[in-house]
Amino acid sequence: MVYNGVVMRMAASLFYLLVLFLPTQLGLHFFLPFSQIEGVPIDYLIPTLYFTDLLVICIVVGVLYHKFCTQKKFLTSFIQSKSFVFLLVGVTYVLATSLMSVNVGAAVYKWVKIIEFLLLGWAIVQIRPNIKTVLLLLGVGVFFESLIAFGQFYLGRSIGFGLWWLGERSFYASTPGITTFSYDGALYLRPYATFPHPNVLGGFLALSIVALLWGLTYLKKLFEKNEQIFLTLSCVIGMVALLLTVSRAAWIVFILGIFLLGVESMKRRLPPVFISVSLWILGMSFLSSILIPLFFPQLLTMGGNHWMERGTLLWAATQMVSLSPFIGVGLNNFLVNLPSLLTNISSYSIFQPVHNIYMLILSETGFIGFCFFLIALYGLYQKSNRSIFGPLLLFLLLFLGLFDHYLITLQQGQLLFVLIASLTYIKKT
Repeated sequence: MVYNGVVMRMAASLFYLLVLFLPTQLGLHFFLPFSQIEGVPIDYLIPTLYFTDLLVICIVVGVLYHKFCTQKKFLTSFIQSKSFVFLLVGVTYVLATSLMSVNVGAAVYKWVKIIEFLLLGWAIVQIRPNIKTVLLLLGVGVFFESLIAFGQFYLGRSIGFGLWWLGERSFYASTPGITTFSYDGALYLRPYATFPHPNVLGGFLALSIVALLWGLTYLKKLFEKNEQIFLTLSCVIGMVALLLTVSRAAWIVFILGIFLLGVESMKRRLPPVFISVSLWILGMSFLSSILIPLFFPQLLTMGGNHWMERGTLLWAATQMVSLSPFIGVGLNNFLVNLPSLLTNISSYSIFQPVHNIYMLILSETGFIGFCFFLIALYGLYQKSNRSIFGPLLLFLLLFLGLFDHYLITLQQGQLLFVLIASLTYIKKT
């Protein structure tokens, strides 16, 4: 029994290590035939074993071992739970439809990742991590990622000096495909830090800073004076780094988070009606994100080629839904089906998922799979009122999903999604 307790503590320690390394993307890539489109390797289709994957595996194995050793009827009660039955039906359905997709290899790889992150979410709930430790580790991530972002912005290139081991890619502001912005006639690099894109860095900073500010507001007594100073400093430099990412979606989410934090602090908690209102806002925003590009495409020209490209991907997603409305085109097969819809492709930069997690899920799994996703989200929202964070971070996470895809397509985004969803599920004690 003592040994089992040690295993659980080790799993918890590995989870804290996972939070610390969440911003990194060190991994081993496997360039398999199914990861190519028209002979060109596509990042989103390349199977990758990340260092964080190894941590996830160890965490899940440790928690499973502890449960099997300490609860004789663990497996029986687990299998008979409504949540398990619901998830089993959902993942079985998605696997069955994916086996009928054009690119089965890419679909199965994505399915395996879904299983991995579902198990991780379950393990986090079982561990019930110390929220103070989680916030401090997020503060460390915000602090160091911001410093790396400052260095990249100042130099106009990647920093190097061993940061490759944390996932920093080698690039210059002039490297083709690297994102930049212009100000006062000069061209500046949008910093990546150790993330695959400045938008992902922006999303991580926006959500993490809101979480840190929430902790400094409501859990201030838990932190020592020096810890409060460090978290405050992390928030300040994080906000500057967030500004440099020029990620408008992350800016919007951050401003919205600050506003909701203000409302919550005045009323001591968000009003109960917030869940209903936020669900309505998410629903209306989802419809708007579809209808505006489809029926008012001229509005996209105001944002230049970047927004036109997003509108094109959204149009492609609606076409896939119309062609296969019930079962979709299969997991990870959105990109695979793009060439058949976009015949005048001038650049392979267009080969990226639609920048809306809801449309991506709808196009790849159909209305049936999308309903499973919505039911799961609704159940999570109901749990959020009794969690320590409440519905705030979950709402911001789902709102961010209206503007980009990385929360369900890239390793760091997926880890961030699972972390927030799991902490939202855990009941406050």
